[in-house]
Amino acid sequence: MTIEELNLKSESVAITTQNHKIKVKTYLPLDEKLKATTEIMQLSIDDNNFPTPLKVKAWSELILLEFYTDIDIAEFLSSEDETEHSKLYDKLTQSGVISEVKKAIPPAELELFMSTAELTVNKFYEYRNSIKGILETVTQDYSNLDLEASEIQEKLNDPNNLSFLKKVVDKLG
Repeated sequence: MTIEELNLKSESVAITTQNHKIKVKTYLPLDEKLKATTEIMQLSIDDNNFPTPLKVKAWSELILLEFYTDIDIAEFLSSEDETEHSKLYDKLTQSGVISEVKKAIPPAELELFMSTAELTVNKFYEYRNSIKGILETVTQDYSNLDLEASEIQEKLNDPNNLSFLKKVVDKLG
């Protein structure tokens, strides 16, 4: 038997919540899960590379809606105003939309998505704060400094800049 003969299909179910029909996927393909997990990781980590558990949960559920349903929340997700994200999450949670969508996804699929997102964020944070992660960051910073030092050296080798520098040093005494 071949894979084609199995007649495998991607399934979705329709649910009604808040008097609206929502199409919910019962399975998310691996590539989409990876993309969703990456998005959650990027959005859940603050400027210090610290993942706030509440942010991880909220973003996991918002990204779950984005990837598993036909609800269009991309406009809200593209906003850089974090209060907009919080308001959206609060509205979708209070209205029961998130919980209804989660009920429509098979438990094993939902658990895989949510736990993978949390694990990925935590592993990224662990790595960024490991010796290797810190050294990688320092190396990147050092290579940028090295470029700046090279530019300064080139400017100092320019005869016009060198004569100007000599005049400044002479005047300073």
